[in-house]
Amino acid sequence: MTSEQYRQRSDFLGTQVITRDDGKRLGVVSQLWVDVDRREVVALGIRENIFSGVVSGVQQSMLLSNIRQVGDVVLVDDDSALEDDIATETYSKLVNSEVITETGELLGKVRSFRFNVRTGRV
Repeated sequence: MTSEQYRQRSDFLGTQVITRDDGKRLGVVSQLWVDVDRREVVALGIRENIFSGVVSGVQQSMLLSNIRQVGDVVLVDDDSALEDDIATETYSKLVNSEVITETGELLGKVRSFRFNVRTGRV
């Protein structure tokens, strides 16, 4: 990716993931996994289609660093971008997390967020 590109989480969900080598459709982005300590998106959840989560809990994962280009679709080099061993349980979905001040005052909940698709920075 050549320039700083920011996307709203809600705009990124449902985006198709396609391989560059043979144009194979790997699925759609169904979740963004955030490392809260580093304040960055580190991985994406990928499902067969936007509705497949309703029927089955099968979701594959992909590191954000595997993305080569983002536009109307997400391009990755090949199907090896999908990984089985990403420990997504160590990350947060961030949405619906409580926002609390240092003094303990509840400000509300996270509804959405913007992130840099190149670096993952939230």
